[in-house]
Amino acid sequence: MLKKLAFALTLTLAAITGVVVVGGGSAAWAGYNNIALQSRMDYRLIMEVPGWSVGSGMTIHTNWTNSTTASSGYAGTNQLWSVPTYGTGYISNMHSNMCIETDGLAGDAVYQWPCNGSAHQQWRFDELQEWDWTILNYDHFLHIVNPASGLALNIRGGNTNPGATVIGWPVASPDSSNQDWYLNARI
Repeated sequence: MLKKLAFALTLTLAAITGVVVVGGGSAAWAGYNNIALQSRMDYRLIMEVPGWSVGSGMTIHTNWTNSTTASSGYAGTNQLWSVPTYGTGYISNMHSNMCIETDGLAGDAVYQWPCNGSAHQQWRFDELQEWDWTILNYDHFLHIVNPASGLALNIRGGNTNPGATVIGWPVASPDSSNQDWYLNARI
């Protein structure tokens, strides 16, 4: 029941923010486009394909938005992603049209690779919540997990500097904020 309510809320927020549900690489896939994968550890950090690369194998990093200041700019297409609306699916970069892939080994960097539907490119969004005393409400966030390997997208070493590598790492507790992400359509 809670998951259905969360899904309905997600669709309502999508309608309010202008995010559109569209068809993707297969008839069974539907997703949101132009989504920033924003770190809960430091709201200024989002996942990106560095250097606007369209090359296979480029590792995924974190960075501030492509702007003159971290808090006032908009994300570039190398920092925006197409994500599944429900269930498990691929995450593709809006600039390169390549998917985030893991080699399945804990600690190794995740990278972009041509979308092929393999198990290494499938990602599940596990919703978590934690009480936040600053807002006197629950903070809802996600672990982004590859079901085949059990690895979650993780900022290596909890590094809050731009350019930190995103790796696959075993799912940790909500206290491990370097695995906690928001989907942000308003960057």
